[in-house]
Amino acid sequence: MRSGTSVGTWARRRSLRRFLLLLLVVFASETVVMLALEAVDIHLPLFQGAVLDALLLCLVTAPVIWRLFVDPLVEKTAHAQQLAATAQHNYQALIEHSPDAVVVHRQGRFVYVNPACLRYLGYQRAEDLLGRSVAEVVHPDDRSLVAERMLAAGHATEPLPPLQERFVRADGSIVFAEIVAMGTVFDGLPAVLAIARDLTWRRELDGRLATSDRLASMGMLTAGIAHEINNPLSFVLANVGFGADEAAALAEDLRTRELARSHVMDRLAEIRAALDDAREGAGRVRQLARDLKGLSRVRTDEVTLVNLRPVLEGCCNIAWAEIRHRARLVKEYGATPLVEANEGRLGQVFLNLLVNAAHAVPEGAPDRHVIRVETGRDEKGRARVTISDSGCGMSQQVIQQLFTPFFTTKPPSSGTGLGLSICHRIITDLGGEIHVESTPGQGSRFSVKLPAAAEQPAGAGAPHPATPDRARGRVLLVDDDPHTATLIMRALGGEHEVVVTAGAAEAVARLERDPSFDVILCDLTSATCPGTAVHAALRDHTELATRLVFLSGDAVPPCARTLLDTVALPRLQKPFDVRDLRALVRERLAQRAAARVSA
Repeated sequence: MRSGTSVGTWARRRSLRRFLLLLLVVFASETVVMLALEAVDIHLPLFQGAVLDALLLCLVTAPVIWRLFVDPLVEKTAHAQQLAATAQHNYQALIEHSPDAVVVHRQGRFVYVNPACLRYLGYQRAEDLLGRSVAEVVHPDDRSLVAERMLAAGHATEPLPPLQERFVRADGSIVFAEIVAMGTVFDGLPAVLAIARDLTWRRELDGRLATSDRLASMGMLTAGIAHEINNPLSFVLANVGFGADEAAALAEDLRTRELARSHVMDRLAEIRAALDDAREGAGRVRQLARDLKGLSRVRTDEVTLVNLRPVLEGCCNIAWAEIRHRARLVKEYGATPLVEANEGRLGQVFLNLLVNAAHAVPEGAPDRHVIRVETGRDEKGRARVTISDSGCGMSQQVIQQLFTPFFTTKPPSSGTGLGLSICHRIITDLGGEIHVESTPGQGSRFSVKLPAAAEQPAGAGAPHPATPDRARGRVLLVDDDPHTATLIMRALGGEHEVVVTAGAAEAVARLERDPSFDVILCDLTSATCPGTAVHAALRDHTELATRLVFLSGDAVPPCARTLLDTVALPRLQKPFDVRDLRALVRERLAQRAAARVSA
């Protein structure tokens, strides 16, 4: 029995060893199989019967399961970890090298900024921004809007629509950016991801293109504008010459012979009529010069409350030379709210639309065609301006490309293709809309809609108050131009006491000796800027400084521009009408009288 058992055990051991060697070759690793062989040799008495069969089954199946299931799972896990690490590295590299500023902020404070953001805002290290409030780098006028956007982005599951915002760099300069923001998770906590694209260069380019288009428009209108100036200037000169000659002849006749009173009165009436005609012509030239100045204004970043009607009137005056031989100009002005815009850029939009309307109408039949300008409010309370014509109209294919840069239907020598694309950009930047409706052969209709200004001044559009009663006052004039001084002396000397000083030092010395002047007229256009010097000298005398009225021409020196932007004092622009000067002085005297009564 024992010998038979030994023989059976020996046979099983040999069979098992052979089978394990086969597994070593086919499936398992050498280390695993050798350990199994040693276990069988050493502990063979334990492996009898069913136990040995179970061990054999485990030894046979374990390598197979390991190779078929465990190894691929381990390999997939390692590969996934490697891919995740690579992806994270790639994403981080993309963000770090992105040309756009990438920011993550939580509860209004920076928690991450990429190098592009540091360059954009003018900082050297991320530590200069991390932990600081986002509002510190936002332009003060945009902070309330940015706060609302940050709150909305924190609850948004998709990116908010792009919005243009202004930021203050480390050196204090202002830059513009288009911001896209959305909620995210950063370091395991909710946060807001914002991506900013620098628009400063694009705004500068837009400004250059707008200036180029404006100059092109002015060049195209030069001949007509010259004609519009030459006509009134001709009868200004003629009437002034007639009045001067007639006045001299009348004076000589009165000196050498007796004239009937009626005869003298008739001749004086003719002189007055000639001077009235001259005044009217000079007024037309002055208005046209002001309209041109408004259109060519270079400070395109200056945003003010704008009344659309005077802007449209100025554009109609400039474009009249192009319109007069083609169509009748019909103006239907309804009530419109004030808008926040740059007056010069709005003028560029309306002038472009008026000139395009004129060019859509053939020359030679002005009685059969109409160009219509209408204003009013739309259903949302926005200001609406419509410019329509009865010209050739446009197809739908042309309309679809109308606001595309450099697209034009005019000959190469007649248009740049920038006008309408620039108009579209100007209006959309103001939060407005511009639409066109047109039918071939039946004309076109352009509609511009602009949001009303948030604050409408009280009494806007109300009739002007009645002219105050005349009262005699004391006026101090600070002007080094003898012709201007003579004009003002003649205009005001009959009603008021006028004292003339040629410079700021003389004026200040006079005011120190005698501060009883009711109105102080100061020129701003001379090289020495006496108006700024007088204002600086009177800064400590608050009540006296309020009596200042500035006289300025078109070219305002930088020192005076800064003053006009910071103080709220009246300004009379040269060339001015004598009647406007007299009315302003009377108004200032009435205000002083009312202040004395209330005190």
